[in-house]
Amino acid sequence: MQAVESERDAARQQTEERDSALKSAQRAYSELQQERDRGQAAHEEALLCIRSEAKCTREAYRRELATLDSELHQSLERNQAQIETSVQNLEDIRANHRTKCEEAQQEIRERQQMHERMCGELKELQVRLGWG
Repeated sequence: MQAVESERDAARQQTEERDSALKSAQRAYSELQQERDRGQAAHEEALLCIRSEAKCTREAYRRELATLDSELHQSLERNQAQIETSVQNLEDIRANHRTKCEEAQQEIRERQQMHERMCGELKELQVRLGWG
């Protein structure tokens, strides 16, 4: 009977050890699950922060791009206006030059006519005076 009782004590002790080991394993498993849950929550929070930051960055880039586009458009308009003004000034200069050239040519023709007339008058005078 002592042998049976000794076996029972050994079986009880073995059961208690197994129960203790099982409880210890369950606690360890529970702690690991909690740690995994905390890690997952931290990961999700970090992901939300990254997405939010990316959205802010996209918006900032979009605003900057819109500003640069507007500045470029204004610059192009100013340049086009300056080009148009320069072309108009060049056309005015050409027209003014053409007018001055025509006036100068007219003056040259008038002076040539006057010169020819004066030469003719000079010859007449020379003939009258007997110099020629």
